[in-house]
Amino acid sequence: MQQPAVTGLITNESVLNEDVPPARENIVGRGEELEMIRVALDPIARGNQIESLRVFGPPGAGKTHCVEVMLQHLYDADNGIDGFGWEVISCYEDDTRTKILASAVAAVTGGSAQSLQNTDTSRLRERFRSNLSQPFMLVCDEVDILDRDAMTALREVLGSDNCAITLIANDEEQFFETITPSLESRLKGSYVADFDRYSVSYVSEILHVRAKYSLADDVVSERDREAIAEAIAPNARNAIAALRKTAKSAAAGGRRTVSVADIERAISDA
Repeated sequence: MQQPAVTGLITNESVLNEDVPPARENIVGRGEELEMIRVALDPIARGNQIESLRVFGPPGAGKTHCVEVMLQHLYDADNGIDGFGWEVISCYEDDTRTKILASAVAAVTGGSAQSLQNTDTSRLRERFRSNLSQPFMLVCDEVDILDRDAMTALREVLGSDNCAITLIANDEEQFFETITPSLESRLKGSYVADFDRYSVSYVSEILHVRAKYSLADDVVSERDREAIAEAIAPNARNAIAALRKTAKSAAAGGRRTVSVADIERAISDA
């Protein structure tokens, strides 16, 4: 007979969501990368021309989270500027020229990207430019999957005054094999942040921080975290997902600590 689920084992489930970035002070092992992103974004805080940024690194290396955290920090920091806007899009979802421009327009107008996807691209471009009243950063995640026609939208966005883009990709060489010459020209001189693979120890530390703010005491031991990290590193995203599944499995099974079976199932899923 299955045991009733243990309540209180998971104290904050949102922290176990691998898509939710941690607080800035809880980011592990990315001090240099955060500093480079800060340097790239600093002109906004000083009221100067906004600069574009390229971010490269393997999956699960924390690229998108670090960019989001630094943009949010700047947004919250009230640096004496009139303000700025930013939008993060997934190129897995916004994978065409029209979808990218529609998302950019929706971000600066407060409208719906879905309702704009039957609009001509030239009208979208002009609408974006006419509504761009403050510095704006368009963050394109997984940009290396786009074809050349979709990348045209990035060049069109960059053609607007006081607008920049952050391009997040897994492989720099692959990205520049597919990029259009006009976009490559506009990106010359942009800042670059390179993310190395996470080590097992860093992934274990990431899991420690996530567990600290999401689980009751002693639910997951150091050995448990290391087992997950060793099996899944360097991909921290998948490791966090495995931690979540491990904790949920233990709670559903009526246990107050995770078991080897919980961990093995979660690792297999990840």
